[in-house]
Amino acid sequence: MLVPVAESGYGAPVLMVMWAVAAVLGVIVVTWRVGVSRFAFLAMVHDSLPLTLVGAWVVATYAVVTQQWLLLAAAVPLVAVHLLMIVPRLAAVPTPEWVTSAAQIKVVVANVFIGNRTPK
Repeated sequence: MLVPVAESGYGAPVLMVMWAVAAVLGVIVVTWRVGVSRFAFLAMVHDSLPLTLVGAWVVATYAVVTQQWLLLAAAVPLVAVHLLMIVPRLAAVPTPEWVTSAAQIKVVVANVFIGNRTPK
């Protein structure tokens, strides 16, 4: 059942939150697409983008239920980006059974900061 925002008990505050979520997700997608990962937090959000974009589905669902077509127009591209990221992973070829018995290597990383002073 479609419920216009004016008739719902929540009204404008929830709509503003949904617009804020759509705006933040839009900025995250644009920075990811442009390749801006300068800050650690932004790089972490880009790495978790398939999970982060689940919020776009919430916004789109709210927009349909409350008949907020402009909000839906903002959410649909975010949902499309999410689908473009997820569908190829779901359709990927499963790992062959021989992989479990194949030779393995261990990778060790020494993340040493070059700016440390040398002890005397």
